[in-house]
Amino acid sequence: MSAREASNVNEDDLSSWAKEAEKHITTLKYGANWFNYVGVLALVYLVCVFNGLESKWLNFIQLGLYTLVEAEAMTTEMWLIFAMAAALFLVFANFARRKFRQAFVLGILLYALDAVLCLKSGNFAALALHVLALLGLMGGYLGLKQVLSMETQLAESGQLDPHR
Repeated sequence: MSAREASNVNEDDLSSWAKEAEKHITTLKYGANWFNYVGVLALVYLVCVFNGLESKWLNFIQLGLYTLVEAEAMTTEMWLIFAMAAALFLVFANFARRKFRQAFVLGILLYALDAVLCLKSGNFAALALHVLALLGLMGGYLGLKQVLSMETQLAESGQLDPHR
């Protein structure tokens, strides 16, 4: 919809626009939630390993980053670094839900690099989870692009305050 068309819309058009915008916002939030899932599952894995509950069944929720160091060789500093890496995905979720494109892009890139570490370590269960999460994250990013595009069109037509 061009700026000229947006300025001449009736209520039915605005209603359909609002429904489409809501659909894209829902997609964006769904994608951003994948950052929460990744962060929480990675922290759960760390807590389990820290308490000696490591099992092959838990390996599918680990970050590839964890494969760089054996659990027995981990120092306190390493535990903190790994916990901060997991928590970083929770930060990405917060900013992605606020429509920060950079959070999606950086989060997707870091998680894709982590998927490469899973592939390198031969942890195919974790790799499968990474692929599923990356698909969800990409869907959220595409939803964000649609929302930002729609907001830009409305701002250009004068129907949306760009500083809200």
